[in-house]
Amino acid sequence: MKNKTVRKIVVSFLIGMTVFIFCVWQNNDIVISKYEYKNSKTSDSLNGYKIAQISDLHNKEFGKNQKKILSKLKKEMPDLIVITGDLVDSNRTNINIAMEFIQGAVKIAPTYYVTGNHEYWLSANDRDKLMNGMKQAGVTLLDNKAVILGNEDGNGFFLLGLSDKNLSDNTLTTICSNIASNKLQILLAHEPQYFKAYCNAGVDLVLSGHAHGDKSDCLL
Repeated sequence: MKNKTVRKIVVSFLIGMTVFIFCVWQNNDIVISKYEYKNSKTSDSLNGYKIAQISDLHNKEFGKNQKKILSKLKKEMPDLIVITGDLVDSNRTNINIAMEFIQGAVKIAPTYYVTGNHEYWLSANDRDKLMNGMKQAGVTLLDNKAVILGNEDGNGFFLLGLSDKNLSDNTLTTICSNIASNKLQILLAHEPQYFKAYCNAGVDLVLSGHAHGDKSDCLL
């Protein structure tokens, strides 16, 4: 009986340690997922165009001045970097850490950003500090806006962005009604659970975050 009790304690300890080690690894390892997307709306001139999506960093530090994550990002040689919200964490806000990543990212490629829920949970002072800092660094804030990007031969694509507080209303429909539907439309929206609404608006590709590990890149 005593031996069985000891075995149970040992097994429970090993399981607990395994879970702990996995959680530490998962929270600190950088995994790059790659997807190839094709659409008849794009021309051959956009073949190989690479978009790097970063989401939900929540003030996480990856080495001094975010060196680890920025190094991996640079090696991918993206044409465009998009940040889909929750760059900061409202529970342990550190704008300086967020800006370390931003200041490195803009040196790699043009960088576009939409808000997540944590940005709206910030104090007004912290939110202004973050938004103004990103603007000064050269980031394009894309909340409820659309821009055309890509090649100069007329075969570019639209990049659309939604504010986190406008994911489920008619904002996206209004944006889409004012741009050409024959060009590729890529949407940045922090939360994926409104996917049906994004589909109904007619966008071609949705890049989301929020789900923390679930596959939140939504291909239509």
